[in-house]
Amino acid sequence: MSTTIELTGVGVSDLQEAAVQEATRIMRRARGDRRAATAELLRMLREWELVTDEELSLLTKLGELGFDAADGRIEAEGAYLKARTLRNELVVRRSSPVALAIASSDVGSYTAGETKDGHVVYKKSSPNWQGTLATAGAVIGGALGGAAGGAIGGAIGGIAGKIVDECLD
Repeated sequence: MSTTIELTGVGVSDLQEAAVQEATRIMRRARGDRRAATAELLRMLREWELVTDEELSLLTKLGELGFDAADGRIEAEGAYLKARTLRNELVVRRSSPVALAIASSDVGSYTAGETKDGHVVYKKSSPNWQGTLATAGAVIGGALGGAAGGAIGGAIGGIAGKIVDECLD
């Protein structure tokens, strides 16, 4: 199914408004649950054939790791190491640019810190907007520009999410 639309005459404000409306719609349907909304966005990427079944499975695992680390259900350092392994698996498989953009954003949402004894540990940005916004950006970009748009949208969404996380942390 082709979801690419023609961009002639579409301005940045049009894209911003469309993105907000779509994100609001998805969040309402998920009843404010970003974990559920992110899963829905990933399913949309699969329906539009912007990611494969295997990529969807790995991206879902990456998202779950991030949400669990942000919620304190699992240790962030271990989650970070698992996230890097999953991202590396996507790289080795020569995955789609969309999957790689989202995976890189997921790994990038961990931050390094130093303990009193000089060890480096990783902690997940607690609000965890980065993964959600990277996935939403990939969906919006994919709708507008196919795989290339999805990869760019995922990267931009991830950057925006990282900024939000850092401001809310």
